[in-house]
Amino acid sequence: MLRILRILEIAFRFTQVRIVFLALSRSVKLIFHVVLLTIVLNYFFALIALYLTQFGLNTTSNEHMKKINSLFGTVPRAFITVFRIFTKDEWYEIKMEMYSLQIRQFIIDLYVISWLFFGGYVLNPLLIGAMVGTFDETRKELTSHIKQIISKTRLSLNEIIVTNSPSSTSSLSSLLIDINPIDNDNDRFNEWLRITSDEIRFLVQDRIETQWPIYTAFYYLQLLEIYFENIAERQLLFDFISIYLLTLHDKETKPINPPILSSSSSSSSDDDN
Repeated sequence: MLRILRILEIAFRFTQVRIVFLALSRSVKLIFHVVLLTIVLNYFFALIALYLTQFGLNTTSNEHMKKINSLFGTVPRAFITVFRIFTKDEWYEIKMEMYSLQIRQFIIDLYVISWLFFGGYVLNPLLIGAMVGTFDETRKELTSHIKQIISKTRLSLNEIIVTNSPSSTSSLSSLLIDINPIDNDNDRFNEWLRITSDEIRFLVQDRIETQWPIYTAFYYLQLLEIYFENIAERQLLFDFISIYLLTLHDKETKPINPPILSSSSSSSSDDDN
């Protein structure tokens, strides 16, 4: 029993399975009305079949009479047989057994086709439509609930940002400002730092454990891999830029040294003198 409950708990972790269970629980009332209508129509057609068989048994043989009695002898048997026709379980064989009655085949064909029409084109679409409508309503309610949660979190974040004074900035923003003193005069950058630090502090205070699906974890790992590859390429570009700037700096600051005269040239100049 505990294993079954564990399996159900694991199944409820998935959003689609949760939608299915919620839709089934909410559509019980509507499905009950459709099933009740099916039972009433099945009972009505069972009474018609019982009347037809009792009317046609007066002039049939004993062998066919036993077969017809096994199918339509009583109301429960007739109900089960009509339900078999509804589910299309050997409906053609049942119709051929009904041909043994001393009734016109047109009436039997009309009876079987009308019940198949009601069962296949009226009752089944009603049941499927009820389920599909409930699934859509459940999905819309879940999406609206998620949107409300997101809007509430945004409102709470905005309230925290408004209530915080500019003097009580976080350590993260002050650290980034100290690292980049050039951008101290940029108001937009400071505002972004303040909002980011407030959001990080809010997330740290209201920490909520979330069970992510497996495919989301794989997608997150793929994004991390791409992110680290981009960081490595960015570091290489910075290295190339630094090397190029150093070479330019060396070329600009290289001193112009005077030519050094060799000993042979100095001796030749003395001989000329």
